[in-house]
Amino acid sequence: MWNFAVFKRMALLFFTNFIGFSLMAPPARAVAWDLGLVTIKREWVRIPVDPGVELIGTLYQKRGLKVDGPLVILLNPWSIGSWVYGLQANALAEKGFTVLSYNLRGWAGSQGTVDNGGAVDVADVSRVIDWVSQTYHLDVSEVGVGGVSLGAGVALNAAAFEPRIRAVASMSTWTNFYTPIYGNSTKRVFWDAVLWLGSVIGTGSPAAAKLKDTYEAIENGDYAQIHEYADPRSPVFFLDRFAVNKPAILLSQNMSDILFPVSDVWTFFESLPVPKKMNLQPGVHATAEITGMFLPFKDKVWDDSIEWFERWLKPHHPSHDVMTSEIQVTLRDGQMFAAEKTSDLAPAKGRFYLERYTEGKTFGKLMSSASPSGIHTIESGKSSGVVSGLPLLGALVSETKIFGSKMKETSIRLDQAALYEFSVPDQGFRLLGVPRVHLSFRVHGDPATFITHLFRLDRKGAWHLMSMTPYTVRGQPNGSMQTVEFDLYGAFESFDAGDRLILAIDTQDPEFKQAKGDYTLAFDNSGGSWIDLPLSRIDSSAEIQ
Repeated sequence: MWNFAVFKRMALLFFTNFIGFSLMAPPARAVAWDLGLVTIKREWVRIPVDPGVELIGTLYQKRGLKVDGPLVILLNPWSIGSWVYGLQANALAEKGFTVLSYNLRGWAGSQGTVDNGGAVDVADVSRVIDWVSQTYHLDVSEVGVGGVSLGAGVALNAAAFEPRIRAVASMSTWTNFYTPIYGNSTKRVFWDAVLWLGSVIGTGSPAAAKLKDTYEAIENGDYAQIHEYADPRSPVFFLDRFAVNKPAILLSQNMSDILFPVSDVWTFFESLPVPKKMNLQPGVHATAEITGMFLPFKDKVWDDSIEWFERWLKPHHPSHDVMTSEIQVTLRDGQMFAAEKTSDLAPAKGRFYLERYTEGKTFGKLMSSASPSGIHTIESGKSSGVVSGLPLLGALVSETKIFGSKMKETSIRLDQAALYEFSVPDQGFRLLGVPRVHLSFRVHGDPATFITHLFRLDRKGAWHLMSMTPYTVRGQPNGSMQTVEFDLYGAFESFDAGDRLILAIDTQDPEFKQAKGDYTLAFDNSGGSWIDLPLSRIDSSAEIQ
């Protein structure tokens, strides 16, 4: 079983190469370098934001500009210094922007303690804008802010409170901080390691320590404490402020992101009362952005972000100030789909009921109508053989067309898992959206955790993980009947004839911390359990030719 110590080592290994460069990189002091088109001046700066607190950053400007361009601020990712934005900061400066990338409190040489996207980080953005105005005499009436991961969330929160922020490019962001750390009452094991790492690499964050204490308190049912921490850091709770400030918001999310699931960003996008665009592309957390941060190659995520800043910060842009709502999805096979609303991508909502098992069969059926009766019971305590793979890496492997889990149907323990299949018709179909699951079951034991997975089982027998979500039932009477509804993380996949869609429910997955003790779950397969799928025909008019 995976434990916290193992994940600490994994997290340390995962981030060591980035952190090492971040801490050892020398300050970039007033040097110039030629990109082949223009010469960009870089200036290393210290920004005073509070008594005894200075933030470290780099200012990028195009040499020879008669008028300084609009200000764009880039905020560092988790555990990595803002130096990683060097290539894109140069590209923005080349377009005439004045660019300031800086490290949030507690990261990569900036003073203060890590705030993890809270009110202190938000206030610092406003202080930094003031400092740029006073020091460089720039017009900061309309500013752009962007970032990846931690920087993405801070950019959104800052835009809710700072009216001078006109445009936001938020890449691999969270929108509800509660979901990734304790959504559906289930702990994410990797987040324990990430928070531990933050307390080590950051400058001794009391906030991170408090959140770790909150995790432990949740074991005893203390939900209020984590909401107290998470809600003030969640952009979804600031919709009324977005409605007042109306910043133009670009969201870019990777479809298999386990740390910050697409489902939350999807819901947030639907509710945003501002000019908005959402790009969804293959990848796990921050992988689609890495090319643009570390290699001098074209990167669609960053190219779209730069275009977004040009559109909303340069008054002569042909689409400047034009209200917009657009979503664009790029599948693994390169097909692209665009629509104005999320519902336009998959206008058909297919409801499939969980049908009872036939004796001797590995799978039950997903049917368009409810079956007359049936119960399938699963037990905790052992692995069923259905897994998402190594934490974070399982989804990454499933992103490829070549690889997939080679789980064998004959090795799956049916006393530990409930599996339901749907055979794809000849014309095929696509899933473009967020599936919603409705389950009725009788629970014996408290607490009880189950994980719902959605796979594409291709004709070669490879299992491709599309989506999953954990759920933990707590504090319910033994033997009681429970009904729950929840979203999966999002499913964006093309199915061809011969493929099968597999819904798998079991009690263990290395991504999540399961409930301790023995328990059983008896699922109602007589019409009380179903999954709603966002279906799109292969000939969908939303496809971009």
